[in-house]
Amino acid sequence: MSDEKELVAPTISLLEIGNLLFRMATGYDDRDGLLITERIHKLIHYEKMYVNTVYTGSVVNNGGLEVLFCPNNLLKSVHIGFVGYIGGDGLFELYENPTCTNSGTINISYNQNRLSSNINLSKIYISPAVSNLNTNILRIFIPGGKNNSTGANIDVGDEFILKPSNTYLFRILNISGGTQPISIKLMFHEN
Repeated sequence: MSDEKELVAPTISLLEIGNLLFRMATGYDDRDGLLITERIHKLIHYEKMYVNTVYTGSVVNNGGLEVLFCPNNLLKSVHIGFVGYIGGDGLFELYENPTCTNSGTINISYNQNRLSSNINLSKIYISPAVSNLNTNILRIFIPGGKNNSTGANIDVGDEFILKPSNTYLFRILNISGGTQPISIKLMFHEN
């Protein structure tokens, strides 16, 4: 008896269901079998996933960090997920079509596939001058504690699909009673 394996031509079968990509590999020795990959992972490989982060180390009580997301009108849609971090209690809010007297300072997004030269079409601004918040889509309490506490984060696991004709304001308000660091991370792909 021989321990040699019969050589088989490698094959990969792909099946995409919802947010998961199923890959069945055969002929790859110890890598044979079913591999389940999230759709986000696939989008990074296709050079279509972008990330934008904003951080400020010192936000006074009742102050906030605001990020204005402006999709490009040439797009069909923007799929976006977001994470917020704060050093104490906070409120994470998402508004649709806020009125701004000034968009703020442009903040550069990066392609998550660092081998790619693709750039996003949407514009993202920090610290816009907002005169009217308009439609509140999401408001979530972030339990991070009072004053000098441990901190917390909010990870909205579901992605939102944004309309290219609208603008969106992502905001974290500090309601901890003390000064806190705040950060917002946006992960998105454009169609």
